[in-house]
Amino acid sequence: MTGRDIRDRIAASPSLSRFYAIESGDTLLAVAGRAFGLDSGKARLDAARVINDAAYNDRFRGPANKFFPAGQVSFLPRFIEDPLEQAADDGPAPAGHDFAVLWIPDEGGQEPDLEDPEPAPTPEEDEEKAEPKPTPPTPRPGPIIDWEQMHRGISVPANKPLSVFLRPEVIPVIVVPGILGSAVGPISRKDRRKNGPGWPVNNVGKMLRILFRGALGKRRNLVGRKHHVPDYLQVIGRNDPRLEGNETGLLGVAAQKYEPFINRVLDLNQRRRETADNPKAPLRHFYFRTPPYAFGYNWSADLSQSGQELREFVDHLCHFYAIDAGRCERCILVTHSTGGLVARMALQQDPSFAKRVVAVYHCGVPHVGAAEAYFRMKAGFPQESIPAKLVAWATARNGHEATAVLANIPGGLQLLPGADYRTNAGDRGWLELHMPDGEVRKLPQSSPYEEIFLSTNPYWGMVDKHFLNPKGSADPDHEFEHFAKMIQDVVRRGNEKLSGIEYENAFQVVSKGLPTPDRIKMTCSDDPEVVAGFLSTLSAPPALENEGEYRAAGHMDGSGPYDWYFELQPRDGEGDNTVPSTVADGSHTGAPSQTIDVEGVPHADLLISPSSQWAILQSIEAQLDQLIATQDALASDHA
Repeated sequence: MTGRDIRDRIAASPSLSRFYAIESGDTLLAVAGRAFGLDSGKARLDAARVINDAAYNDRFRGPANKFFPAGQVSFLPRFIEDPLEQAADDGPAPAGHDFAVLWIPDEGGQEPDLEDPEPAPTPEEDEEKAEPKPTPPTPRPGPIIDWEQMHRGISVPANKPLSVFLRPEVIPVIVVPGILGSAVGPISRKDRRKNGPGWPVNNVGKMLRILFRGALGKRRNLVGRKHHVPDYLQVIGRNDPRLEGNETGLLGVAAQKYEPFINRVLDLNQRRRETADNPKAPLRHFYFRTPPYAFGYNWSADLSQSGQELREFVDHLCHFYAIDAGRCERCILVTHSTGGLVARMALQQDPSFAKRVVAVYHCGVPHVGAAEAYFRMKAGFPQESIPAKLVAWATARNGHEATAVLANIPGGLQLLPGADYRTNAGDRGWLELHMPDGEVRKLPQSSPYEEIFLSTNPYWGMVDKHFLNPKGSADPDHEFEHFAKMIQDVVRRGNEKLSGIEYENAFQVVSKGLPTPDRIKMTCSDDPEVVAGFLSTLSAPPALENEGEYRAAGHMDGSGPYDWYFELQPRDGEGDNTVPSTVADGSHTGAPSQTIDVEGVPHADLLISPSSQWAILQSIEAQLDQLIATQDALASDHA
């Protein structure tokens, strides 16, 4: 069979039972998707395997990889000889050359008939034979090059046109959500049946099952029947882009919170593709692709475990995109709240990971903790709006439930203010006790771990040991020992690891202008009328109100009648209603960073707000331009 025979059977676009000449930018997954009419990642991968397994294409098979264990057909159109003649050759492709024409079988794996007779010449061909016309020189097929080579220069022989294939670099934009932002559930079906569904945040029906549980039921739902086990919960969708419906990771995260930003990034990539043929388009439109993916993680576990999983996920995702596009080595991280601590853990564990990160955007990240975490442990989750009420009813409406849940999951405890925490005014003491005589006692004076978190003071100590495990047979002292071990081994050591750790090209997205507890104020009164007035509002002991607020009656010396009144005051600091502005700006980390200010955006909406979305995407575009400018500077230095 000759190259002429193949030429007559080449389809203009990928089609079943036809030859197809691959073009610059084609990938095996893309060709398979177009030929079989598929969009989803898993289905396209299955179709790509059909093409890859065609016997005719064996001559082009390269090394094996994760997705093609028997070897993958080469997809780099690099050749010197006529590619059509090369494709028609019965033997293997010449050493050192790849191909430009391959066979696309149908679903049954039909192979090409290489014995077809040569078709009769067309009238146009007869006319060409009768009246030969001069044709301009045909550019020689050239190599595939990376975008950096465009700035280093390409050697082209005089009077011999050369066409090159520019391979764009894929730089995934990976979204790392905050606490409660990943969809997680128990691995065991038995645990799901006995304890609860976990946190399937995208499944309304399953979420309704946990709304009306009490403290014990909510603890069992996220922790199980004993103490925390790191792998009790797993991410729904397992961060696998090959799963149908999970091409951008939305199965594993709260879609309502993060899908709007994912869609904005998808729109940005679509605009790049639409302007790729415009010579006036910015170079980044030709050089880069930035597909988005949301990384889900088990936020109940130690964040250092999630940091390790993030590094491993970046490796897997880059390998996945490399198969589809040919080059993917780096990423851009966009983190929200607790997700920023996960990213910083990944950087702390392996400093070389920073070389794979073009930029990281921290949105409302509690770099050194947040006083709001203490407030919620004492008074439950806020309930100012209907969405906030639903979250509170699903997690912790009051201090009883908050202690039972948050004090038993390392990921929740790691949001507490660490030793480096300071108020917006720069004070170390973020817990203020306003005494009747006007004295203001500020804690901690040195360590928040012993002075507040592990304090057994029944009023400003963070937990009541009787709330840690609501099960009646539980030993409160044993439960407190387990809690203290988590504070020392996970929270304290985790904060020490992150002290001063940050990526040098970090951007802090900071919202201001909303009431935020940068400090916690507790007023103390010994006025008998105040104490009696509070006691009159209660129907039964204990003398405590801790749903949405914290008020208690007690005695300072630990005995006798109730003669003191304690109350947490409303939030009066400044920030995004959860993280103070001087914490979110990263200044306490001691590492250099740049700030992107947005005004009045609530903490939960930092990746939903159009203003913050626009600011992040504009900055990402600027970072890609900076990569090009850096390459230009390197080329000039070597000129």
